[in-house]
Amino acid sequence: MTRDLFRVLYDEATALAVDVFEHGHADHPCAYLVRDAYADANGEVPHGWPGTWRQHWQMPETYWGEIERDPPVAFVGINPSIEVAQACPRHGASFDAWFDFYRNRIGPRGVLRGITSSAPPLYGFYSSAVRRALGDEADVHTHALICDAVHYKSRKPGDNKERLRAAIDHATSAPLSLALIRHAGCRVVVLAGQHAIEALAPALGVEEMPHAMSDIVGRWFEGENGLRIVPSYHSWSLRNASVIGRAIAFALRGEPINVVHQPAHDRITEADVLALMEERGLSVTRERKAWRVVDGRFGRRVCWQRHARGLPTWIEFGGFTIPHVAVRPVAGNGRIEGRIDCATVERSVAIEILARAFDAL
Repeated sequence: MTRDLFRVLYDEATALAVDVFEHGHADHPCAYLVRDAYADANGEVPHGWPGTWRQHWQMPETYWGEIERDPPVAFVGINPSIEVAQACPRHGASFDAWFDFYRNRIGPRGVLRGITSSAPPLYGFYSSAVRRALGDEADVHTHALICDAVHYKSRKPGDNKERLRAAIDHATSAPLSLALIRHAGCRVVVLAGQHAIEALAPALGVEEMPHAMSDIVGRWFEGENGLRIVPSYHSWSLRNASVIGRAIAFALRGEPINVVHQPAHDRITEADVLALMEERGLSVTRERKAWRVVDGRFGRRVCWQRHARGLPTWIEFGGFTIPHVAVRPVAGNGRIEGRIDCATVERSVAIEILARAFDAL
C-alpha cells in the first residue's frame, strides 16, 4: 500500500518538472516550489539550466524510517530543504530507486548511511527525542517516521500563506503524509515548527491550541482517532530534544503534563576553551570587544563570543568543517562552516567538538 501511495507522487513530479523547466509554466500548487528551489535572487533560473535541468533537479522526498517496524512516533515538518550538491535521486530515476532511497537512508542517532559528512543536526535532534521518550535501546530509524507536509524540496516554503496553504492541501502533500502516518500506525505525531503546527494540527483533529509556541511546546494535544499531537520547535537543541522526548513519553502513556520542565545542562566555559588551547600550545591571536579569535593555517580560525560570567554564547569555525560531528551550520559569509550554540549544547559534547577544531587548526 505504501508504494501505491507514493507512485502517484512519482508520476506527478516527473511530469511537473518537465512543465516547469521546459514549458515555463505549470498549473499546479507546488510548481513555485519546484522552480524556486533553483531560482536566483531575482527569481530567474540560471542560464543554461533548460538544457541541463534533468541532471540537477532533485525529486521530492518520500519518508525516512523503517515503516515495517510499526513506529509509534511520526515527525512532520513543512517541506524538505535542498542542498544543490546532495547525492539523491534526480529526474529520470526509476520509481524503485527513488522510493527506496530515503526510507533506507537514516541510521542510528540520526546519521545518514553511506555518507562521511556530519549527521544532519535536525535528525540528531529527532534521535535524542526518541531515546529520551523510549529509552536508549530505541532510535529514530527504528521507532519513528519522518516526513513532511509538502514533499517537494525548496530553500524556503515561502511567505505567501495562501500559496503555501494551496500546496499543503494538494492531494500529494499533507493528505498523502497523513495517509502514510495512519498506515504506519503512529500514535504520536510531532509537528516540527510553527508552519507545520498551524497547517497540520487542525487536519489532525486538534480542536483548540494556544497560539504562542511557549504555551504549547512541551505538551501534547488530543487529535482524531486516538492520535496525540506534540508541537515542537524546528530545532536541533539538546535541551529542546529532552523537552519534546518527555512530551512524547507522556503522550504515549496518555498522561497529562501540568508543568513543562526546561532542564538545565552543564555549559562549556571560557576556562574550558583556554585549557584546550593551552594543551595544544595555542593562544588568542585577535581580540575584539566581545570576541576572541584563534587563527590557524590556510585561513582557518576558531572564535567565540565572550560573556561576562565566563560562559561563551557561540563558538564558530571558519575555513573548515569538523567531520562526523553535528554542529549548527551557518550560511551567509562563506567562511563560517559551523557554530556551537553554547546555551543548548552539553559541555562534554562542546568540548569534544572544540578539541577537534583546535586539532584541525
